[in-house]
Amino acid sequence: MPVTVNVSARSFQDHHFVQSVKNALEIADVSPEYLELEITENMLMSNIDFAAKIIKSLSDLGVRIAIDNFGTGYSSPSYLKRLPIDQLNIDKSFVKNMDRDNNAAAIVMSVIDWPQSRLHCGGRGRRTRCADANAARSRLRYRPGLPH
Repeated sequence: MPVTVNVSARSFQDHHFVQSVKNALEIADVSPEYLELEITENMLMSNIDFAAKIIKSLSDLGVRIAIDNFGTGYSSPSYLKRLPIDQLNIDKSFVKNMDRDNNAAAIVMSVIDWPQSRLHCGGRGRRTRCADANAARSRLRYRPGLPH
């Protein structure tokens, strides 16, 4: 079972961050695929070229990368498709009200459907994976007022 670690902006911006992660994995004798680092969408967007370089290096090590709080920043699919990320964690502001808010439900469904071939999608408060989202998608898709 992977261990998930939230990465602070300060740590992510450290030029020795990738080496620090590598050293920690070696000291702990943990295989990189058992580590998932959560990076907020805002950290990515503050310097996308630097972030892409760091994420690529971490991915090359075998570390899993999750984008946290997805939907709160200004990310674009054109940026995200360049990044070797494994999971999008949809921000809880969308997920917590999707049963009552048609707009939030439509956004969550779109994000779940968009990266389905490559990524897992999670939602804060519901941690819904794409594979488990079919029931939610079906239930939400046929609610009055939602686009079909």
